[in-house]
Amino acid sequence: MRIGIIIGRIGGVDGVALETEKWIDVLKKLGHEVFIMSGEFESWTMDYEHDYLFPALSFFSVEAEWGQRKAFFEPDKHPDALLEHVEKASNRMHLAMRQWVAKKKIDVILSENASALPCHLSMGVAIKKTC
Repeated sequence: MRIGIIIGRIGGVDGVALETEKWIDVLKKLGHEVFIMSGEFESWTMDYEHDYLFPALSFFSVEAEWGQRKAFFEPDKHPDALLEHVEKASNRMHLAMRQWVAKKKIDVILSENASALPCHLSMGVAIKKTC
């Protein structure tokens, strides 16, 4: 099976990145082909056949930081700008995800700490649109 993993960052020393690396090892040992789409590859030797850098998925991207600020730290009285931002950014991410899935012929997507994490609202919405 061709399995795609979408994650904000891979290769770091945080719990999610380390746990994802374990998943990758196990899935490969079970005979699956694993593809990674991430906003950041930290301490990771990229295999360009299987690893795809999409910077907008990074937790430190403009998309993520603006959304975090407007949702949690400096919210406007009316959320229209935030909702529009999330919609537009998630549409761009969704398009990239769909193209990646089609190009790599991915059968299953694993979302690692990205679908429900409020650190990157647009990425979570994009994953929902993709799945």
